[in-house]
Amino acid sequence: MTFFPKILKKCFQSQLRFSPLARFSSQAEARLRVKDVVHDESHVGQRVSLLGWVKSVRKQKELVFVDVNDGSCLKNLQIVSGVGAAAESCTLGSSVRVSGTLRKSSHPQQKVELFLEKCEIFGNCDSFEYPFKTKTRHSDDYVRQFLHLRARTNTGACVLRVRNAVSMLVHQYFQEKDFLFVHTPLLTTNDCEGAGETFTVAPSSQATLEQLKSDEFYMVEAELIGKASTPDWD
Repeated sequence: MTFFPKILKKCFQSQLRFSPLARFSSQAEARLRVKDVVHDESHVGQRVSLLGWVKSVRKQKELVFVDVNDGSCLKNLQIVSGVGAAAESCTLGSSVRVSGTLRKSSHPQQKVELFLEKCEIFGNCDSFEYPFKTKTRHSDDYVRQFLHLRARTNTGACVLRVRNAVSMLVHQYFQEKDFLFVHTPLLTTNDCEGAGETFTVAPSSQATLEQLKSDEFYMVEAELIGKASTPDWD
């Protein structure tokens, strides 16, 4: 029983970070997050590497400007590249790793920018099929159609940050009061407060369905107490 506490203690002492993208990091350069560089000029002049997705691409006659964000903050990091470089093949929504030298920016609305040396595209994206367009304000009803991409919008990211802060404060309050946090059943046969939408779970075999003589209706809802209903065989 003391194995896991020792492992956790070792991880905290060594300040390890568990990241699914850690295998892409390089020993020759520091892999940072966007918020580590856009708000801190101490990395200016260093060669850094960042992972993220493309928020916008602006192609000019001699230069290509790519905005990259990794979800660590709302502000994007501008990538500057020459024409013909790998950045020119970047499309809106693509997942990339960019490496280069961080320099001060002359633009008043940003402190630093990354002069691209290497760009790797891990997940290419068709900009015509990507639902969120640059410089377009999408309605909440439209964004709800693409829940897996909602966190990439500024509104969705802000809502998640507020929700995270409120949830942590609530958990912290109850932890200080010696409450226990438990996971309640999510799949239940009870219709909570009469406002839930039920769905049917039935076997694929018609013979098995006839043997059961009854359908079971379920709903997804958090319940403190769940009691299975007994079907009426009469």
